[in-house]
Amino acid sequence: MLLDAEVMPWSLKAAALITDQYASVGAAGRAMLPAAVSALQAAQGRGIEVAEVLEWTEARANAIDAYRAVYRRYCWPTDGLTGVRLAPFQLLGGGWRRWSPRWPWARIWHRRPPWAPPLPAPKSPGATYRAPARHCPAGRPRR
Repeated sequence: MLLDAEVMPWSLKAAALITDQYASVGAAGRAMLPAAVSALQAAQGRGIEVAEVLEWTEARANAIDAYRAVYRRYCWPTDGLTGVRLAPFQLLGGGWRRWSPRWPWARIWHRRPPWAPPLPAPKSPGATYRAPARHCPAGRPRR
């Protein structure tokens, strides 16, 4: 059986990436946006027309909170292999059979959820991702 999967937690293999990029963006947003919302609310209280900017800034503040919550859900402490999990995305094949008519990363390119039915194959002659199944004996499923 062949699975498209990821080793979790992200903090196990990408602690520097999380600290340097994800956490720093979240910290910067949490440091700046509440102060901006407060300043805009004060300006609105004085009669200055900032409703549209205030609405946008409040939406950004909510988005940064959601952003922080999302990446934190995939990080936790581990001790050796204790706490390590495998997160399968899609069953790709098994028993010499490929289970999807398209390559698995096509779902990512088209931002389709894994449970959505596969897209029909393109009709253009330039489509090369199907070539291995047609032209390579190793790419054909056994019958």
